[in-house]
Amino acid sequence: MEKIKTLFKKDNYDKEKRTTFWVTIVTSMIVHFQLYALMITGPDTLINSMYHQADIWEAMLLRFGLDIIQRLKGNIVSPVLATLISSVLLGITVILVINILEIKNKYYKYITAILFAVAPNFSATLTFFYCSDAYILGMLLATLAVYLMRKQEKHHYLSLPNTATNKTSECSATSTSRKK
Repeated sequence: MEKIKTLFKKDNYDKEKRTTFWVTIVTSMIVHFQLYALMITGPDTLINSMYHQADIWEAMLLRFGLDIIQRLKGNIVSPVLATLISSVLLGITVILVINILEIKNKYYKYITAILFAVAPNFSATLTFFYCSDAYILGMLLATLAVYLMRKQEKHHYLSLPNTATNKTSECSATSTSRKK
């Protein structure tokens, strides 16, 4: 538990971590400008327009987190807001990955941030504006689970519910995409 507390201490967030965080966000917003400016979307987003309230369909697919995230945003689907929230969550994920991999060189940290921000899977996720932030939150939680397992020698069980939830969501998403 002490390692988790030290992760969130203000002193622990030095200039390099803040810079890495901002490099991720700025790179992501610049690279994906066309996605949110021209509203280049996936087919599901066209159906869900600018307002989406998660309903029984998402519950049947075990996408329980989508309802919570949508309610926090007031069920509004804004490409700019979704990209910004996703970029912030990705920035936190990058910091966790850098901690997990114990990257010390500041230039490698910045390269890692840029690689995550321009990754094709991140771009593809952003095309689904109504759920991209929830999916990136899932990626953050999965990374947090790995962080807890790697950094907590005695308390591996803390990350098991998180890992199980993420795997269940991935399996349901995979099985539904295969049925189509």
